Amino acid sequence: KPNLRLLQVLFQRYGRVVIETEFLSGYSGARTFLALPIRPDGHADAYTIVKIGERNAIRREYENYDRFVKDTLPPVTARVQSPPVMVASKTRQAQVRFQPAALRYTFLAEPGQMPVSLRETLQSNPDPGWITQLFETFGPNWWMQRRPYTFRTAQEYDRLLPTWYVLEPASGPGILVDGQDPPPRLDLHIGQTVRLGGFEQIEMRRDGRSLSLKAAERPGTPRLRLRWMSTADPNGATGRVVATRATLLDDYTEGFKRFGLPDPLARLEEILTSQVRGTRAIIHGDLNLENILVGPGNLVWLIDFATTREGHALIDFAHLKAEILAHIIAPQIPSEKD
Repeated sequence: KPNLRLLQVLFQRYGRVVIETEFLSGYSGARTFLALPIRPDGHADAYTIVKIGERNAIRREYENYDRFVKDTLPPVTARVQSPPVMVASKTRQAQVRFQPAALRYTFLAEPGQMPVSLRETLQSNPDPGWITQLFETFGPNWWMQRRPYTFRTAQEYDRLLPTWYVLEPASGPGILVDGQDPPPRLDLHIGQTVRLGGFEQIEMRRDGRSLSLKAAERPGTPRLRLRWMSTADPNGATGRVVATRATLLDDYTEGFKRFGLPDPLARLEEILTSQVRGTRAIIHGDLNLENILVGPGNLVWLIDFATTREGHALIDFAHLKAEILAHIIAPQIPSEKD
C-alpha cells in the first residue's frame, strides 16, 4: 500500500501508469521498475525508471546527485527527473517503520532492447573493454579530476567493513554510547550492555527486522556504525553486544583457504591506522556490477548515487575488482568437487 500511494503521487497528473517490468537491484533492498505513464487522453509519455527505497537513502541519493553528479554526467545517460516523492506518515509509531520514497530517472533503451547490468554483460561477453569504456565515459569528470589527499586508511575504508557491533535489546545498566559524541575508542565485548542515545541516522535494514545506526559524521574519522536487532527506536534503549566486527569477520572467513598466505585480518588494526598518500576525486561509492548498466549503442552508464561523494580515487575500482573476482571469475574456476 505505501508503494501504491507513492506511485499515485508520483504520477498524479496522469490517468494511469503501467508497470512494465522490475529490474534486478543491487544490495540496498530498493526496488526499481520500468513504468509507462499514460495521460488522461490516452496518450503515453516516454518510459521512465521508478526507484522505491527507504526514504533516507532515497533523499541522500537525490542530494548526492544534485551536489556531485548532475553537472558531471556525459551527454547520453540516465538522469534524475525530479526531487523524490515521499508520503507523510499520519501517526508516530513506537517502531522505526520502513518509510519509502520514490525517485524517477530517465530511461535509455532502443525498441525491443532493454539495458542490462554489467554483471549480465560480462557473463555473456567477458571483454575488459567494458571497464575501459566506463572509465573513458566517467573518468574525465570524476576519477581523473583529482587532487592530493593524505588520510588514515580507516577514514575511507572502514565503511566497507562490517559494523563495529551488533546489539540486541536488553535490560540493566550500561555505559552510554551517544551518536552525537566524537567517535569513541570503544572496546566492547560480547555480553556487555550499553545505553544508546543521539543516533539520528537510523535506517531499516534489508531484512526488515533490524536497523542500521550511524553516529554523527566527524571530519577525518570513521563513523561509528551499529546494527540494532530490533525495529524499536534504539535511542534511550539498552542493548547487549552479541557480535563484534572481529567475530563477524571470523564467521565470514571460516574455512577460507589462504594457501600459505598470511592472514590479513591479523593486521587489520595496523592497516586501518596506517597513513595513505593518494588522491581525492568524485567517486560513485558503491560501484557494484548491478549499478553499471549497458544500453543502446553499447553505452555504459551508472545508477544509484546514494553513496556518491568525494573520496579516495581508487576506492571505486577496488570495489569493482572485488565484484568481478567474486561474481565473474570465481564461478568459472572448477571446484575441488569437480
